[in-house]
Amino acid sequence: MMNVNSPKVSIIVPVYNVEKYVERAVKSVVNQEFDNFEIIIADDSSTDNTMKIINKLKNDKIRVFKTEKNTGTAGGTRNLAIENAKGEYI
Repeated sequence: MMNVNSPKVSIIVPVYNVEKYVERAVKSVVNQEFDNFEIIIADDSSTDNTMKIINKLKNDKIRVFKTEKNTGTAGGTRNLAIENAKGEYI
């Protein structure tokens, strides 16, 4: 049974060295009219300023997970996010 406070939708954003794009991408999701969601950002051990930017954007709807070392695949990073998703839909 789903928790009453759980988000309806979990939006997964896998990232790796995307400092040029991550702020715009996250803000585009945050600014949607539908607001019953969580954003799960899964970082595959970025080596640029991606995490610094994400940490500035974090709020109560954004959860961040980071792999301990680069997996080399977006699939591995997505799986990390899926394992931590709380939404009814992903």
